[in-house]
Amino acid sequence: MNVTIATSIKHGNYKHLQDRANRLVHFVGIWEAKLKQYINYHPDVELSICPIRKAEITGQANLGANKIEIDPRYTLRQQCKTIIHELIHNEQVNQHRLEVGIRWKWDNVFYENDSDTEKYTTLPWEVEARTRTKEIFSDIFGSLN
Repeated sequence: MNVTIATSIKHGNYKHLQDRANRLVHFVGIWEAKLKQYINYHPDVELSICPIRKAEITGQANLGANKIEIDPRYTLRQQCKTIIHELIHNEQVNQHRLEVGIRWKWDNVFYENDSDTEKYTTLPWEVEARTRTKEIFSDIFGSLN
């Protein structure tokens, strides 16, 4: 996994987040081997630590590009959970269980690309990601609970 810190944190308007970003880089380096035991994510996945300008979004994945973005403004606990969650989505795509586009496809069933948060959280790949995130987080990061 390639971990980068956004220029806006290194040199721009978000310099005050440098310590948090550097701490996350450090911990990802320590935990990556453990994560690989649980999640079969793409080996070239890029984890970008950057501010996300959408309200209450702790992280997001660009699944076609093997890229995950994590916002360092949240707690280390939330950042870890978000990394796990997004890596699970990366695994789902790499296993061809989840396909993204105008419509989503999960295990050969099509779903409308609906931006309604309540509906989205009930979609099967989201339910799986949340369930596995809880299990993996508890096993790896139990001390952060």
